[in-house]
Amino acid sequence: MKKLGLIIYAMCSCMAFGREGIDYHDFPSYLDAWNVQMQYETFRPDLRGVLLTTEPVKQKLLGGIGNDPLSVKAFELFHQHRFLEFTDHCISNLSDMFQSNTDRFRDLLIKAAPVINLVDGREPYIRQIIGIAGGARNVSNYIPIFPQFCYEMFLCVALDTSGEAEGEYNGKLSQAAEVTCGAIARNSDWPLKPEELKFLQAVGLREDAGGSGCIRGFIKQWCTD
Repeated sequence: MKKLGLIIYAMCSCMAFGREGIDYHDFPSYLDAWNVQMQYETFRPDLRGVLLTTEPVKQKLLGGIGNDPLSVKAFELFHQHRFLEFTDHCISNLSDMFQSNTDRFRDLLIKAAPVINLVDGREPYIRQIIGIAGGARNVSNYIPIFPQFCYEMFLCVALDTSGEAEGEYNGKLSQAAEVTCGAIARNSDWPLKPEELKFLQAVGLREDAGGSGCIRGFIKQWCTD
């Protein structure tokens, strides 16, 4: 299985998409460009590239959230990797978000538990997430109502943390987010446009062996009889 680091290396070093000055607000074209970049094994050095960021994915997600300040705050905390604050904010404000966003962030909160379980001081927060899910085994087996939202939120964490300075915590966080992406993609069936499907096939159906440890660790720690 290919490591996420190889993908990041290809994205940052090769950067060849076959088009110049891509409009990051044109999400389908952005995904198409990223899909081309993922074909790094058949990389064409004659193509000039554009540096990719996760910003278009985040802007698309924000568009779906809408004018909901509590949800926007949860979104920002998650992408700042302030996971304990994200958990506290969601637990305090889920019921006051727009209904669709309540469901989105409840999904995300439960799916994020194995990732949050890597953070120092997480125990009281994990216990609250388990309470929301109705039990630890419900966390480990949870299938989200909004799988694509969760997938794309975790995808940004996987890519953003992998691009930060090297460190054991960032590496584990990136791997944990990536393996969560893979689990969501395998267990979900949401309607996808062709360019989105190619994107998920290129990025989300890989698993890093180190990342799977977050799920095993959560089950070992919390799913005891």
